[in-house]
This record gives sequence, C-alpha cells and structure tokens, in this order.
Amino acid sequence: MFETATIERPLEGAVFDGGDGWAWWELDQVDPQRGGASRAERDALILLAAFLQHTDSKAEQQRLLCLGEPAERPATTCAHPLLMLNDVGLTFGAANFLNDNGMGSANFRAWSAEPIWKDRARCVADLRPSFSGTLSNPRVGEAGRLLLAGLLQRLSDRQLTDLFDVSRMAQRRREIAVPTASELPGTAFVGGTPTAEWVRVFKEKRDAIATARCA
Repeated sequence: MFETATIERPLEGAVFDGGDGWAWWELDQVDPQRGGASRAERDALILLAAFLQHTDSKAEQQRLLCLGEPAERPATTCAHPLLMLNDVGLTFGAANFLNDNGMGSANFRAWSAEPIWKDRARCVADLRPSFSGTLSNPRVGEAGRLLLAGLLQRLSDRQLTDLFDVSRMAQRRREIAVPTASELPGTAFVGGTPTAEWVRVFKEKRDAIATARCA
C-alpha cells in the first residue's frame, strides 16, 4: 500500500542510443539553421534551470529523445531530436556542491533565500556549481530572459496553486535533530510550508526575471 502514487505520461519517441543524455555545454552545438532551437529558446531553458535550482545537472539528468521513433528500443539515428530535462528531483531547494538532498530538494527556506541573479547587470543567473553538474552561474541574453518571463507570466495563481498542491510540497516534512535524555541525539519531523507560501516565492522569482534587462 502506498500513500501516494505518481503516473508519468512520457512523450512518444525513443531514447537515443549512443549517450547518457546531454550536458548543458552541448547546447552550444545546437544549430538553428538545421531546425534546432534558437539561442533565445536555449537561454530560456538555461534560465529555467537556474530558477528551479537544478543542482544535479549531470548529463544523465537530461534526456535526448528521438521523436517519431519506436520507443521499444533505443534509436540509432535521430532525425527529430528533442533535448529535455528528465530528472529534476533535486530542485526547489538550493544548488550545492554535494547535491545534498535536504538542501537541494523541496526545501522552501533554501529556495526562497536563493536569488535569481548572481549578477543582475550582466544577466548572470545564480546557480552554484555541484561536483556532478554541467551548469553553473550561467549568463543569458535578453531574448531568452524575455521569452521565459512571458511563458511564466501565463501561469495563473490557480495553476501555480495546483502545481504545488499536486506535488505535495506542503506535505514535505524535514527531519531535524532534537535533544534527548540519552547521550545520542534524536530526530523529529517538522511540517511542510503552506502552498500559498510556495506560490508567493514563485511569483517573486518570476518578477525578478520579468523586471530585469540584459545587455
């Protein structure tokens, strides 16, 4: 018996045979002249990763999917590649060198304390490096910032509330050390943060993107 269950509805396509995903620096190899994403689209994705505090950004966490290929087996050719984030379990916290789960995953206090920008004037996003990561403190252009800001602003308060509710963020409990009568420390769980607070911080971070300007 499980208290909760999740269902993933995957995109139709096959995982590319020949790699473990893609590293963030490989986005520079995408060619818009051959049907690839524009620089603005790639920068928007990069800024979104910083928004989420995607700390464990090793290649395995990003998937290269071949659209239109049968999913039963890996694809050896890829006429229509799609680069996507596949595993974002360590997000909505604070990026950290060791990819600590307590700090990097669904930690309201840590996420709310992280700014969007490390250097707002130069549009350098705040994302501390991790030992496994392939993305840290990235610089983005104005077109990418503007694109992501527009997409995030489409989300209504109801949609944001649903996002955090269905993710059960308010039920996420943290284990803390407490003193005991013995010499050994004990542990206890403290309750999660209300959904409304997650929504509030999400909107603050969205505003930080929308009000910036990149040279």
